[in-house]
Amino acid sequence: KSRKRLILAGNAVVLLCLMLLWWQADAPPIVGVILLMTAGFFGSSFAIVVAHGRTLIPPHLMGRGVTLLNLFGIAPVGLAQILTGRIHDATPALTPSAPFASVFLFFALLTAAGLLAYFFAHDRAD
Repeated sequence: KSRKRLILAGNAVVLLCLMLLWWQADAPPIVGVILLMTAGFFGSSFAIVVAHGRTLIPPHLMGRGVTLLNLFGIAPVGLAQILTGRIHDATPALTPSAPFASVFLFFALLTAAGLLAYFFAHDRAD
């Protein structure tokens, strides 16, 4: 009955996958494929996040609130593309996988920060 616990658990798996992708960047490609598939499956919680966010918005502000939730959910994707491109370019290619490891670490740190912030959100199951 708790959306929050489901979101936290799923994204904790995503965090684990990202940390493994960073740590095992030189692993065989099948390892990366499996970890990315797992992260994609367990991280597909945006609709549940919006549903949880809706419970925190007063009824008279529902349209604006859901629009804001969508904006904050979608806009960072565009920014992340710019930032990760720069991180990738700035990372010395000591190994072919080093720039990608930096990108995975960046996303792992962002995911950890998001999980920490979300941990303190109110949990409503209505």
